[in-house]
Amino acid sequence: MSLKEPICLGYSGKLSEEKGIFSFANAVLILKHRNPNLAIKVKLIGWFANKNEEGKFYEMMKEIETEFIYSVPFPKFSKQLQDIHFLFDLRETNSENQRCLPIKFYFYAACGKPIIFSDLKAIRKEHHEINFAHLVDPDDSVGIASVIKNYLDNKELYKQDSKNALEFVEGKYNWLNLKNEFIDFVTRL
Repeated sequence: MSLKEPICLGYSGKLSEEKGIFSFANAVLILKHRNPNLAIKVKLIGWFANKNEEGKFYEMMKEIETEFIYSVPFPKFSKQLQDIHFLFDLRETNSENQRCLPIKFYFYAACGKPIIFSDLKAIRKEHHEINFAHLVDPDDSVGIASVIKNYLDNKELYKQDSKNALEFVEGKYNWLNLKNEFIDFVTRL
């Protein structure tokens, strides 16, 4: 995928303050403010936790083109991610999230696109070196906007990190590579 405009920024799952939707909105608005001629589109796939948060989000994003797709089955979910350039998850870095390894991280990597994800201890513990994702402070909207701008200024980096994401999934989490180990595990049970 090339980085042609409009740049599409995607967020999925439960859309709530706890899950980082307002951190995402703030980063988008800072990116737009610093680059007023940049065409930005936001694509949401999921559901809002409550109507007040939904209203607040849309009020914040009134100047940004936003597409909302209500939760869809996984095969359709994967297809909906195709036109997104950057995939985000900016959940709170509370003690529960710090200990959980989110499956969404792997779904996003399998899309072959750069990921901007909350810096969680569980991810760092499992993957000491990550060459396709930026693990960020979800409250640092300026830093998050800078990560996106760096990709926009360096399209080769975007291509390389996209390639690295696919290699990460194909090399470590490909069924053909895992099936014998998994079958052995189930057999031992």
